[in-house]
Amino acid sequence: MNFLNSSGLCAIFYLLTLWAASPFGGADEFMSAPSSSRLLNAVIDPQTRYQRIDGFGASLAYTAQNIPEDQADLFFDPSRGLGLSLARIRINFRKTDESGNVRPNSWEWRSALKAQERGAAVWASPWSANGRLKEGNTSGEFDHKGGRLKQDASGTYAQNLVEFVQWAAGQGIHLAAISPQNEPDYRFHNNESMDWEPTELYAFIRDHFRPALTAAGFETLPIVAPELMDWHRKNGWEAFYTHEDVEILAFHNYDWAYDFFSQGHDTRYPASVQTDKRIWLTEISDVFSGNTETDSIEDALIWAKHIHRVIVEASGNAWHWWWILPPAHGRNNNETLVTVSEDGTLHVLKRGWMIGQFSRFIRPGYQRVHLEPQTTGDLRLAGFAGDERLVVVAIHEGLEDQPFRLEGLPPDLGRVRAWITSETENLTQKGQIPLTGPTLDMILPAQSIITLVIE
Repeated sequence: MNFLNSSGLCAIFYLLTLWAASPFGGADEFMSAPSSSRLLNAVIDPQTRYQRIDGFGASLAYTAQNIPEDQADLFFDPSRGLGLSLARIRINFRKTDESGNVRPNSWEWRSALKAQERGAAVWASPWSANGRLKEGNTSGEFDHKGGRLKQDASGTYAQNLVEFVQWAAGQGIHLAAISPQNEPDYRFHNNESMDWEPTELYAFIRDHFRPALTAAGFETLPIVAPELMDWHRKNGWEAFYTHEDVEILAFHNYDWAYDFFSQGHDTRYPASVQTDKRIWLTEISDVFSGNTETDSIEDALIWAKHIHRVIVEASGNAWHWWWILPPAHGRNNNETLVTVSEDGTLHVLKRGWMIGQFSRFIRPGYQRVHLEPQTTGDLRLAGFAGDERLVVVAIHEGLEDQPFRLEGLPPDLGRVRAWITSETENLTQKGQIPLTGPTLDMILPAQSIITLVIE
């Protein structure tokens, strides 16, 4: 089906084709795998379960202030679109009244409501307190850039955050979580930001923010922290791994992106963290590659592997991309899921379809299940259970088709459906077959992401 909004955006390339002839709809790459020395065996154990999945999402900050209904369907509808289940919005503290009191809001609240209506959980991060509460930053209209919170402003800032929660509720937004600061370790003051030392942010949450939330009746609202720009940064930030008032331990992973794209090697991928908290990757993008509008299966496979590393290898609970839409001012640092042409046509990049291979089928509340091997050669595998179905995602980087056998399936499951993103296909459904036993034989096409839904 096509999406056409009232302002004249042309059709989104979004036709999910159902093939209905042979076992997987006539697609040779999915025919039952023959006996082969290259046959790869994997075994799933649905009874052995690991972490709960909170979802897969992206940021609406700055760029998606009031998306039309058709775009909301594309990004957040789990039956017709990519099915993103987490929407991150920015808390804006720039607005003040005539008396100088801060009036918190979010530029993206209309889009957030549309995401929420489609089942996505909305949560929020601030980039900076109001400039009047800061010191060491540029004055004038750029008072939101850089600088630090004044020593006597912690109580006021905590109250401003609570007032935002109240404002959001007044707009009908039921926040799933809130962060007190985006990238407190960021020291590049040409952008909206605010600097914190780890001990400062730790104490602010403990002594001011959590007590203020509790006093206002929001004692169960999860706090997300510290949202570091670099996953591996220590120097005191590891204290948050056991912070009693932080429910969700959050990282970005731009140290990996810089290492991979600028240095040409891949060493700083997400690592396991010793914590009993939920772990969210709350932002990542292609900002360091130097490319623009990368739209290839190779790019999609890079980010699919990153999801695997966060969710499977680091036992993460959620994964977020940065922007869903490019900014209106034309900046293009390869940070979005779509591009918009001069005539208004919206084009979903391969990485967007790739995320849909996870987000549309692995819904909040699902659990990761045991599946061996997790990684072998050019193949990465992950299994999930929820809603009386199993979901298996296979990320196949190899240049040749891979004969594949999946064992250990419960005998009472009824059918298998498959979706694929490859060089030529975008989140395309390939039909279904009845499942009559505990083993599934098939062929994984070269350079593809395959999602199997077994129910």
